[in-house]
Amino acid sequence: MSEINYTEILKTKIPLNSLGSDGFAKLLNKINIDRYSPGRTICNRGEIDGLSNFLISGEVELIDDNNNSQKITADDSKGRFAFAQSQPRKFSVIALTEVVIATIANDFLDILVTWEQSSGMVVEEISPENSMLADDSDWMTKMLHSNIFFKVPPANIQAIFNRMTPVYVSEGETVINQGEQGDYYYIIKRGKAEVIRCDNSGAEYILAQIESGSGFGEEALMSDTKRNASVKMLSSGELMALGKNDFEQLLKEPLIKKVTYEKALQMKSEGIKIVDVRLKEEYENNHIPGSINIPMPLLRLKAKDIDDASIVVCCDTGSRSSAASYILSEDGFDVYVLDGGITSLSV
Repeated sequence: MSEINYTEILKTKIPLNSLGSDGFAKLLNKINIDRYSPGRTICNRGEIDGLSNFLISGEVELIDDNNNSQKITADDSKGRFAFAQSQPRKFSVIALTEVVIATIANDFLDILVTWEQSSGMVVEEISPENSMLADDSDWMTKMLHSNIFFKVPPANIQAIFNRMTPVYVSEGETVINQGEQGDYYYIIKRGKAEVIRCDNSGAEYILAQIESGSGFGEEALMSDTKRNASVKMLSSGELMALGKNDFEQLLKEPLIKKVTYEKALQMKSEGIKIVDVRLKEEYENNHIPGSINIPMPLLRLKAKDIDDASIVVCCDTGSRSSAASYILSEDGFDVYVLDGGITSLSV
């Protein structure tokens, strides 16, 4: 069976059929497809493995502790659901024919389905006819389907929208200035802007152009440092602003997953990379053995070269790591931050 057929069959399974295109794409990145020959055991009664198994093709037999059995084929009504779903499992499952099984972690699937359903409710609840946001929910939809907001609880999302305030801007207006202390996180509701960085000689460089649904100003708030770039409007428009305290409570705290040094080393032994985001000179002076160095200014550029799904990031105190976790989360990585940073260690 070709991969495209797997995809089409998965779309008929429940609750996978409730996912939108973005949610389904995230599912495909995390799902495993396995083949079993007749007579092979797929899972055992009493197991607690945290996995959902969907029957893509073939026939299986479910056997309980009284040796009662039932058969399920991929195309019957029961075959639309994950089989032997209870944990601990109440059934052993045996392949009666050659079968193809799609496996996904329960926790991830639950988050995916909950988020897909809740995010639609959030847009509807926050954009009633008399709401200040009613004129344009497109920016909200784009924002909700970003990798960052997928990792934030739906209740926090609703609070974020409720606490945002509109800011009207003109073409050519500078919204944030490099070197200033961060006080707000912004999302563009209408309009376009450019991100500009000024080097030590005073030369300006355009780093990016951003538009509706894009956010900016997060790095200074994540790391509690000064702005590292300016943002200038290319057109008139409207921004939605979230204050620093609300940002830290509703966005920063859910995104930062801290691990101890011992846990980081354990994760490294399991093949997960430790990425040190300090400058090259700092890294060369002292670093965790086996870590790799990608300085913060290069992180967005170099992130595409990291082939791991999960990453531990570290710096001297944890400040830059917090900003790095946001950047890497935007790119879809599962990010952990070394608690306390390098300075708390004897390396």
